[in-house]
Amino acid sequence: MIVTLFITDVCMGVIARTMPQMNIFIVGFPLKIGVGLFILATTLPLFHYVFTKLYHAMSFEVIQIAGGFKG
Repeated sequence: MIVTLFITDVCMGVIARTMPQMNIFIVGFPLKIGVGLFILATTLPLFHYVFTKLYHAMSFEVIQIAGGFKG
């Protein structure tokens, strides 16, 4: 997500240099919000998958640690 927003900033910088009559701040803020929400929405299933796997691995490791305390 950080890389995508950086690329968006670079593209807006290029646009600001090539078309100085365009106010990039008026266009830039809503564009960054939209791009950020779009990337967040597209990567949300990946986050769900990763956190589900981590949760199941963590519960297994907690059971092993508790068994180690037992002796």
